[in-house]
Amino acid sequence: MKRFVVIILSALCLMGCMAFSSAESDAGVTITLDKQTVAAGESITATIECSVSGAVFVGWKIHDGDTEEVLYQYLLAESTYLATPMYGDLITCYVMKNGDILASASATITGESVNEPLQVTFSFDKQEGKINEPVTVTYEITGGTGIDESLFVIWEEMTLSSILSSETVYLNGPRNGSLTFTPTQGMRLVVSFYLKDSENDIQVVDEIFVFNPSSILPLEVTGTLDETAVIGEPVTATYKIQFGTYTGDSFYAMWAIDNGDDALYYHKVPLSERSGTLTYTPMFGQMLTFHIFAADDTFNASAYSSCSLTGDALITPALVTVSMETSTAVIGQRVDAAYDITGGSEGQICTATWNTLQDGSILSQTTIPLTDLHGVLSYTPTEGNQLKLTIVASNAYYDVRDDATIDIGPAPTRLPGDVNADGTVNMRDALTLLKKLADWDVTINQSNSDVNGDGAVNMRDALTLLKYLAGWDVTLN
Repeated sequence: MKRFVVIILSALCLMGCMAFSSAESDAGVTITLDKQTVAAGESITATIECSVSGAVFVGWKIHDGDTEEVLYQYLLAESTYLATPMYGDLITCYVMKNGDILASASATITGESVNEPLQVTFSFDKQEGKINEPVTVTYEITGGTGIDESLFVIWEEMTLSSILSSETVYLNGPRNGSLTFTPTQGMRLVVSFYLKDSENDIQVVDEIFVFNPSSILPLEVTGTLDETAVIGEPVTATYKIQFGTYTGDSFYAMWAIDNGDDALYYHKVPLSERSGTLTYTPMFGQMLTFHIFAADDTFNASAYSSCSLTGDALITPALVTVSMETSTAVIGQRVDAAYDITGGSEGQICTATWNTLQDGSILSQTTIPLTDLHGVLSYTPTEGNQLKLTIVASNAYYDVRDDATIDIGPAPTRLPGDVNADGTVNMRDALTLLKKLADWDVTINQSNSDVNGDGAVNMRDALTLLKYLAGWDVTLN
């Protein structure tokens, strides 16, 4: 959010060259200059010691041949005063009371006169401010005539549209330096530099957003790209993220390439700053899209900008597919996922990650060797949730990925001997198990049928079950 108003009248300056003196008067005033000669366009500082009471003034004047002009004159309130002569032969600092000069000191002006318009440049020390935290502006003032200068700054605390408070700071010191202000209210901090001399009158304004917990705005995101780009040449995107709660911030950018093959190829970039530029070099594709995603503990926002790509592809991107035969499984049951990775270019790395969808926790992560790009990955879940396998093939130009998800239910309650899973153990279970062992087309509960707990279902389990039903002293495990 920036606005600039600059009104500049052309400066007219003359030429000159230099001398020096310092003075201590009987009236109780001492003036000491920091240099004996000063070049036109450079600054000179006077240090003043004054024991005179009442309204005392300090001023600077330029001597140019037979003419004399006052640069400025102020009520004496500080111990040091600065001037920047732009022309002339001699510059003098003086202290006066009731129209009488109490003391003066002079320096010679050397070099050619400066004929530049008065101007100011300044910048903030942060991109966005916060309530009760200092904001510093660094500034530099150049040019002008140096005659009748009036330099001051106004800080304004504002809502989105109205002024809540203002503070004026007069610049009687150096032409470059810094000013600090601590906002306590509002949502905008506006800084206005007002500069005036005998030939110039300018105003330069800039502002930053100020985070105020009592006046929170939703996150706002912008991102822009040029309309076209060339494959193999860098593309620069400009982005800005503002407002929000400033807690739980999560910002990232993503470059997406449409290759015209019903697949999107991504390259994700985490962001640490709320504004700036990012550069990416597309190596293939027909369309490039720049996405910005922002979220905090309350809001989320996104923005995107696209451009068409021209030129021939310089690399071949990978294609990744992941699939599972079933959509459900239970705790303790092994889950198998088939994958296939084709294509790709130099520097490609392939990773496989099992994670839960509930909280995104990573359960297992492995690197897939480039010599083993087709196969099956397995994982045995230990808790109920949605289980997801994601395989990513990536290098400096793309992150190609595919995933598959499966629901994991609770492990069934085991009842040893309940072969037909009807909730009871009786002779029907023994007969069903014998039929299964005789290759009849019957269904059994594999876990409940392993009554001796050796990990296999065979005739020994049938005999153990029959003994149990006959009242023998055996335990079904």
